[in-house]
Amino acid sequence: MKEESMKQRGPQAATARIDAFCEKIGVDLPMDYRQFLLDYNGVIFRGEPCFVIPGINKTVELNTLYGLDFNTPQGTCLEKNYHYNFNYGLDGTTLMIGDCYTGGVGGLFIMLLTEDDGTGGIYACDLFSDDFVFEESTEDNNTFKVANSFSEFMANLKYPE
Repeated sequence: MKEESMKQRGPQAATARIDAFCEKIGVDLPMDYRQFLLDYNGVIFRGEPCFVIPGINKTVELNTLYGLDFNTPQGTCLEKNYHYNFNYGLDGTTLMIGDCYTGGVGGLFIMLLTEDDGTGGIYACDLFSDDFVFEESTEDNNTFKVANSFSEFMANLKYPE
């Protein structure tokens, strides 16, 4: 990750704090995402890096990756968003880990789907049915796979010049 792309990063997170969060939610986070929490523990980006959503070929600006005990100006952090998961009908294996700039329309969130084998795919979720960001989104199809892992997602980010 380019340091100059970070407007703000989260406070230092200890392994014990990450372990406690995993125990609380009953999910083992993938190692690459755990390492992100240890190294950065959340980031608010400056000059948002972009990524492409395969399948619908849409380019999206990444605004924030959440951390533990790191409240963004929107008041979001991993633990708060874990509680929101249930309001949106998501199970405990899905974690909202970030959000995207959408020009003030709808809500596009980055989701980490954890698997029993310790892996986790990254998805973009067009969450609000009353104001979808993408015309391709429907009530039954509003989640789009972006990467097979968190490290693949991060490697595919394109930073502004």
